[in-house]
Amino acid sequence: MFDSLIWHQFHFMRPWWLLTFIPFTWLIFQRWQHDAQNEQWQKLLPAHLLAALTVGDNGWKKQLPLKILTIVIAVSIIICAGPTWQRQSSPFGEDKSPVMIVMDVSQSMLQTDTAPSRLSRTKQKVEDLLTIRDGGRTGLIVYAGSAHLALPLTQDIDIYKPLLNAVTPKIMPRDGKFAEYALPLVEQQFASNQRDNAQPTDASNTDTSKTNTSEQVTQDPPASIAGTVVLFTDGMGANTVEAFQQYFKDSPHQLLIVAVGNLDKPSDIPLDNNGLQTLTKASNGKLKMLTVDNQDMEWVNSQINRHMQLSLDSALPWQDMGYYLVFVVALLFLLWFRSGWLVQWCMAGMLVLGALSPNTAEANDWHFADIWMTADQQGQWYFNQEDYMTAAERFADPMWKGIALYSAGDYKAAHAYFMRVDSDQALFNAASALAHSREYVAARNLYDALLAHNDAFPNAQHNRDVLQGIIDNINIQSESQANTENEASRELGDAPQTADGADEQVAKELVLEEALTAEQLLQDEALNARWMQRVQADPARFLSTKFNLQLNQTNQLNQAKEAE
Repeated sequence: MFDSLIWHQFHFMRPWWLLTFIPFTWLIFQRWQHDAQNEQWQKLLPAHLLAALTVGDNGWKKQLPLKILTIVIAVSIIICAGPTWQRQSSPFGEDKSPVMIVMDVSQSMLQTDTAPSRLSRTKQKVEDLLTIRDGGRTGLIVYAGSAHLALPLTQDIDIYKPLLNAVTPKIMPRDGKFAEYALPLVEQQFASNQRDNAQPTDASNTDTSKTNTSEQVTQDPPASIAGTVVLFTDGMGANTVEAFQQYFKDSPHQLLIVAVGNLDKPSDIPLDNNGLQTLTKASNGKLKMLTVDNQDMEWVNSQINRHMQLSLDSALPWQDMGYYLVFVVALLFLLWFRSGWLVQWCMAGMLVLGALSPNTAEANDWHFADIWMTADQQGQWYFNQEDYMTAAERFADPMWKGIALYSAGDYKAAHAYFMRVDSDQALFNAASALAHSREYVAARNLYDALLAHNDAFPNAQHNRDVLQGIIDNINIQSESQANTENEASRELGDAPQTADGADEQVAKELVLEEALTAEQLLQDEALNARWMQRVQADPARFLSTKFNLQLNQTNQLNQAKEAE
């Protein structure tokens, strides 16, 4: 079954052959009229006698040889015209489309509706995809409240596993869910890949001193292959759809979205299937649900290869697809000699094609109110009726979904949705949700981040001071318990962090005291080996430090631009 892309590229390699239809149509018309004139004598016979003399020459069987001949000649003319809709494969078998994997590592990815967790399954799927691709340049971008390049485009897949194991929400410098922040990094990597492909071929073995300028042969740089962005996520932020729509509107790259989650199992933060479908449609992308087997990654790999073929250099010759129609002509000739087989084989072909046609329809949640109201309007109606959980299910806007969950008392889920909106109000609401969850330290830190950006935000300073008082009281009570375990130093996890604990001590051997440049590390082999050993010993700490530095640099650049 042809899709829109095939129809868009469909044409004839030798279209002048189609002019043969003009004399062919005239000949068939003349032949038809001639046969009709020869049948004038049949009008002189009685009906019962005519039926006995013309057995098998009525209905669709009338002039059957002429009909089959017409079809055979028409198909033959099409074969000679050379129909085509795809180019021949590139002669360079090593050509691979560059792929940027964009991985969501926000707090919602720790949900266990997809065992052992959404994030763990995502890491497994990334490794499966790298194995299936078997080559090609692949990069990795991770994001939560900020996006960071974990690994640039590379063909060395062996370095992925330690980095993937180190990727957790804890190493991200900022909480949230903003996939749109990864788009500049994606564009940067694809642009870098195009520049690398445009590098001239190494001619170090050629003696150019003996070659005249007029004799030099220049080669055009290889055409850049459009890349693919594979987004692993369970939801989106408030501005994700608009940003992705703007980027992919004129981009040669394609977007593949892998929905990580299980709609059949309950979870505190369900998979936002409707939102991801909206994102897919707006960005002209394609959506695939996570599967238990490798079917999902096989699908991703096939889409990557298909997009690569469509984006190859236009100089590649078109593939003549008319040869396949020769079998159709041969089949018609065979059916010509067996009475009744034409209809039987057509019926059989229709049944086979109907059985092989894939059923691409996907069941979506649908409500009768969808005819009259948008999702947010339905959510607002239920919110006004104080049915907050139903309102949270209907709302599509992350902010309103968080407000409904907050009103329903599900503060953990409310915090997750508030962090999908990059605004001061959302940050204030997220801090309030953490405070209600007795995550006092995390809530105080969010208030500090809000005040650092907007020190005049209403009630932010007051709430922060109240939380600090609670934390101080818990610290005093904890210090007075000499014979009990200090529970105030617990990290954020299953139990809430109610007070400040002892700062984590970093072993001296994990830190390079002196500031070293890249040149120093490369020139000194012993120092380089020592530095790499430290990175390999704790890649999570390395990535965390790297991401924090990147975020600080970005904030400084933004502040400098605002100051100008």
